[in-house]
Amino acid sequence: MKLSRRTLLGIVAAAGALTAATGLVGAITVGTQWWDQPADAPFEALESEEAAVVRAVAAAAFPGGATIALGGGEAELDRFFDGLLLSLPEMQRSLLKLLLHALEHGAILAEGDRLSALPEVAQRAFVMGLLQHELAEVRGAAMSLVVLLGMGYTTHPTVAPMISAWHRCGYGS
Repeated sequence: MKLSRRTLLGIVAAAGALTAATGLVGAITVGTQWWDQPADAPFEALESEEAAVVRAVAAAAFPGGATIALGGGEAELDRFFDGLLLSLPEMQRSLLKLLLHALEHGAILAEGDRLSALPEVAQRAFVMGLLQHELAEVRGAAMSLVVLLGMGYTTHPTVAPMISAWHRCGYGS
């Protein structure tokens, strides 16, 4: 079978339209799952799925170790992030919550399951992959979230005194 240029362009156009339609359906699905969901009782801005994503990213970005035993997953950074969201304007709050949902469901494509359901090793690999992604926008979004969570982690009452021992500038005192 011989393909003409016109037939080939028609196939490419149809494939592009199908891809765009699939993306639109996916965006609508994600949007209807998170948009205007009420916060769960223990949180004022986050719902439980979002808090689980925050804990997963915190655990991946700040693993406990020999020097600082408290990992980001145990530091209750979900509560810190909830308070941080309350201090932000509505647009930024919505965008950060959208980022949490994109991370949660984006892990399905890369790792085969939601981010919060992955084993800790896979969570860490996924988050580290985002922080080193070839697209600056992906790296920037992931880094922004890690920096915000890092503010809570480094000021945690268990972590701050340990960090102040290394930084004699008065940090943690």
